[in-house]
Amino acid sequence: DDTIFRLDDAWHTVNAKADLGGSHVETSAAGASATATAKGRRYLLLARTGPTSGKLSVLLGHHRIRTIDLFSSAPGHKVFDLYGGAGTKRASRTFTFRCTGNHGPFSSGSTVELDGLSVLR
Repeated sequence: DDTIFRLDDAWHTVNAKADLGGSHVETSAAGASATATAKGRRYLLLARTGPTSGKLSVLLGHHRIRTIDLFSSAPGHKVFDLYGGAGTKRASRTFTFRCTGNHGPFSSGSTVELDGLSVLR
């Protein structure tokens, strides 16, 4: 569900039946940030992908842990394994998701669409 994200002003909510909880949040603005804090061992991001999707930087605290290219030739959803596993200590962690404003060579846009964060405790 996209309600876990704290958003800056560059994001907006889009209602869509195919989304977890019936909506997702999206932006194309470079530098736009969404933050989520949750307690757990493993964290999975549910994001929308498609031909106009761009790149997303993921930070844990103040450290970038990865950049995700959300491009796919057809629209859909994908789960991204962000952090942790069975042996990871259960703790509260804050992730920041930042639209880079960039895209890969095959994408025609830089849109980032977040649908939810799954936290395994």
